[in-house]
Amino acid sequence: MRKRLPKILLVIGIPHIILIPASAVGTLSEESKNCIDCHTRFTPGIVEDWMKSRHSAITPEDSMKKPKLERRISVEYFTEIPQEFREVVVGCYECHSQNPMNHSDRFAHNGYTISTIVSPNDCSSCHPVEKEEYSKSVMANAYANLKENQIYRLLYETITTVPSVNGIELELSISQHMLKTGRVSAVTLLKS
Repeated sequence: MRKRLPKILLVIGIPHIILIPASAVGTLSEESKNCIDCHTRFTPGIVEDWMKSRHSAITPEDSMKKPKLERRISVEYFTEIPQEFREVVVGCYECHSQNPMNHSDRFAHNGYTISTIVSPNDCSSCHPVEKEEYSKSVMANAYANLKENQIYRLLYETITTVPSVNGIELELSISQHMLKTGRVSAVTLLKS
């Protein structure tokens, strides 16, 4: 199921070549190896960033052997980490395949079900404390906060819709008054 990378990993991407010592990348799952084999051609920058990350260099099993403050994962017990992820580095598949039924962005991709966005709930397999901290942050609630913001809603509607009355499109004249009050100050008809 797992493959060891060669001594030197040569990744040829368009438009550049990435040359990284294999020691920088640990044991990959077969699924993540398949991802990397293809994505080095299509998204070489993303692959290169991952190869330089801590996720590519250490397995959860090896991380759990470190003193608690050096682990960089917050599970209390090794058994909390899904069995299939313990002995491989955290690659593409290990994150983008988590909880597929909870993702509206999931899709079939080369024989796998993949989610484009990795959510905090996905990360909580190894990082439950960080997920809990994030859920209480302003950033975690940014979209909900914006949805309730009257000025944001007005801006969104102004940008994404063309107002009309009885089928005649209108041109909105936005003034300083609108910026202060959140209301459109003048509406004029466009010539048809």
